[in-house]
Amino acid sequence: YPAEWIVLLRYFGSTGYHHAALFRAAASWGLGRMHELHLHHLEALLTTLSHFGHVDDQLATKAVSLLESLPPDTNAAKLVRIAVALAASGVQAPRLYKNAWMHAESMDDIA
Repeated sequence: YPAEWIVLLRYFGSTGYHHAALFRAAASWGLGRMHELHLHHLEALLTTLSHFGHVDDQLATKAVSLLESLPPDTNAAKLVRIAVALAASGVQAPRLYKNAWMHAESMDDIA
């Protein structure tokens, strides 16, 4: 169940407590289930894992492949936050970043 994993992950992430085993498990779980997640789940998963350095090449590759094919009406703020998290993790994804930038340009307020 994505909601339960995401709640636990966000809780530990928001407290600043780095629970390495939980984050590794969440990354592994996310890798296998990423295609089933909604954008807000992807945002929580990727931003938290990125913050604590748990976005590896496999997870990044899968995330980028999913995010590069999003429809034009995608929530721009969420897409931008995910793109920033991936960029901060050193992920090379110029098409995704260009797409996020184009979505952001259409926004009145990104916050």
